[in-house]
Amino acid sequence: MDMALLRRSGWCESMCARAALARYGLLARARAPPASPRASPAPAADEPVRAARALLRQLPIPSAEFAYGRTRVFVRSPRTVWELEALRAARVAQLVAAAQRAWRRHRARVRARAAAVLARWWRARRPPAPAPAPARAAAAVLWRAWCTAARRRYLLRLWRRLPARQLSPACAAWPACPAPRLLGRADALLRRLHHAWRCRLYRAAFDQTARNRMREKVTASILFKERKANYGVSVAHPFVGDYVRLRASAAWRRGLGAAGDRYVVFADVVGKVARSSGRVARCLAVVSTGALLLLEARSLRLKRRVPAHTVYRLSLSPYADDLLVVHVRASGALESSTEELSQCSSRDAADAPGCLFGGEGAWRRRGDVVVRTCHVLELATKLFLVVQNAVGAPPHVNIATEFEANFGQQLVTLAFHAVGAAPGGAGGAGGGARLLRRGSRMDVLV
Repeated sequence: MDMALLRRSGWCESMCARAALARYGLLARARAPPASPRASPAPAADEPVRAARALLRQLPIPSAEFAYGRTRVFVRSPRTVWELEALRAARVAQLVAAAQRAWRRHRARVRARAAAVLARWWRARRPPAPAPAPARAAAAVLWRAWCTAARRRYLLRLWRRLPARQLSPACAAWPACPAPRLLGRADALLRRLHHAWRCRLYRAAFDQTARNRMREKVTASILFKERKANYGVSVAHPFVGDYVRLRASAAWRRGLGAAGDRYVVFADVVGKVARSSGRVARCLAVVSTGALLLLEARSLRLKRRVPAHTVYRLSLSPYADDLLVVHVRASGALESSTEELSQCSSRDAADAPGCLFGGEGAWRRRGDVVVRTCHVLELATKLFLVVQNAVGAPPHVNIATEFEANFGQQLVTLAFHAVGAAPGGAGGAGGGARLLRRGSRMDVLV
C-alpha cells in the first residue's frame, strides 16, 4: 500500500502480520498447551492476523490504536510504535537477565563441585600438621568458637530487624552491626544486597504510567531542584496532568481532539496574563503531544494554538510564584488557528493577506504566552518533554529574577521582587504575585 495514502487515512505504520508476530511475539503471555494435538483447530488463512490481534490485545496499549486487514496490521500513531519497541526492549532485557542468571548459577555449581573435589583430594594427601602448643591451641579453638557463635547470632537476629520492604529505596534504615571489626565487611555486603533487592521490588511494581510519571519527576528534579523555591512543595504531589478530566469530555473528542491534539498531556484552568495591563483572565490550558492550546473554559473554543516546534524557551523566577512565560518563535504564524488570525484589528486591514497567509506581523503581535497556575512546575516539565519529543532538542529553561518577553510589537522586561505576602491577581487563577505594568517594564511582586 502507498505510504502517503496510508498516512492520509490516519495510519502511520503498516506491517505484515507474520512480521509483527516474529518481532513482538516474545511479549505474549505464557498460555497452557492444548489438551491434545488432535484438539487444535486446523490453521486458517487469516491465522497470523488472529494471532497478531490476540497478541496486541494483551499489551497495555488501547486497541483503538490498531486495525487489521487480511494479512497486515495497521498502527495509528508513532507513539504506539515507540511503546511497542520500548516493551520489546524491556522484555529482551528481562530474557537476557534470566539467561545470565541461569548461566551464572550453572557456572557457580560447576566451580563449587570442582572446588569440593580438589578439597577432598588435598585433605586426603596433605602431610599432617605439627601439634601446636597446648595454650595456643586452646585459645585458637575458643576464638573460632566465639566467632562462629557471634556470626550465627548476628544472622539470626538480623532478619527480625530488617527494614520493611514497603519502604522507599531512598530510606537508609539499617540495623547497627554488633561487632564491626568481625562482621563489618559481611554487614556492608548484606546491606548492599538488601538495598538492591528492595530496588528491584520497587521497579517491578511500576507499570507504564508510573514509569512516565517517574520520568516527569526526574526531569522536574533536574530542571528545578535548588533553583525554584517551591520545588519541594510541588514535587511531593503526583503529576496528575488532566485536572479537569478533559480526556473524558465528548466535546473535546468531537472538536480539537480529532484535529491531531486528542491526546492530553496536561489540562487545567489557568490565568492568562494580559500583556497590556497585567490582568489575569481565566482560560483552559491544554498541552497535547504537538502543541500548547489556550481554550475558553466552558465552550472549549480555541483562542490560540502554539505548536511545540515554535517554543524555544521557558522562563521562570527563582521565587515561590506561579508565573510561567513561554517564549514563541515568530516563524509559527502558519500553525496558528484561522479563528485566531481572523481577529486582527481593523487598522491592520491592509495587511490582511499577510495575516492570513503566513506574514510574521500577526504572530509578532501575539508574542509570548504568559500564564499563572498553581501547577507551574508540572506545566513547565510536561511542556519541556513535549517540545523535546517533537523537536528532538529540549527548550532552554531560564530561571532568573529579570528577563525579557515579546509582547507583540514590544519587548517588555519582567522583573521579580520578593516583598513577602502580596494580594493575588485578578481572575482567581492562583495568588502569590502582583503584576504592575509600566511602559516597557512589568514588575512582579512576590
